[in-house]
Amino acid sequence: MDKDKIGPCNHCGAEPGERHRKWDDIARCRSTGWQLIQCEGELHEYNGREYGEHEGPCGPDIWDGYWPGTKVCRELGWFTAPDSIWGEMEDLNRLAAACARGELVWSREVEEWVKP
Repeated sequence: MDKDKIGPCNHCGAEPGERHRKWDDIARCRSTGWQLIQCEGELHEYNGREYGEHEGPCGPDIWDGYWPGTKVCRELGWFTAPDSIWGEMEDLNRLAAACARGELVWSREVEEWVKP
């Protein structure tokens, strides 16, 4: 097993390849990629954006053993500075900003952020 893999989800216990449990706050919406607990098929507003009403399945994504977004950041070489307060790690803030700008979009097919 890859030493960087987290293994089972530490919130719901899903094994890699299994879907998160519906109540898990790590789970992503299968349709939007955003946090499922903010979705659940109902309309929610967060930071001025509306989430929830969308086409496609609404439910938990598949846990792949990695914290959401870390694999994409690694593939794109997006890391924080080594001298930052936490040291060098995947830059999830840069990922979120790229998604907000439309530089990355959620793929329902692979349940991951991809370039459009």
